[in-house]
Amino acid sequence: MITNKNIFTLALLSLLFMACSSKGRKIESKEAQENTTEKTASSIEYKKVDENSYLYWNATHLGGIAPRYGKVFLKSANATILDDKLTHLNAVIDMKTITVESFPKEEVEKSEKLRNHLLSPDFFDVEKYPTSTFELTGIKKLNRNNNYNYE
Repeated sequence: MITNKNIFTLALLSLLFMACSSKGRKIESKEAQENTTEKTASSIEYKKVDENSYLYWNATHLGGIAPRYGKVFLKSANATILDDKLTHLNAVIDMKTITVESFPKEEVEKSEKLRNHLLSPDFFDVEKYPTSTFELTGIKKLNRNNNYNYE
């Protein structure tokens, strides 16, 4: 079953991959299209975000041998679940709240160094872009095990 945590984890992963994939090139967005979902007894809309709602992010470093992960908190979100499947998601992420939790507690300096790098112009540039918006634009089923690729 899809939970809010799973939905937002997938959204953040997509956001992180998109942020890392441009390599500084200008990316043009496609013209936005409105998605409509007919409300039925099996559809659920989530519009209110609890002040403690966050996305769990993870990434790899050094070719996958050094996992990195943490949290980033949401400012707002709107999601629709239809027949236990995510059909729509739009989230505003407060980038200044990003945490790094992949190092042991005694290695605070490493966590802070990575966090400062993520906040810097080298990565998310949160002084210039304090929030990020993620909008789900597509869903593709990958296999029979209910694994999906969210775009």
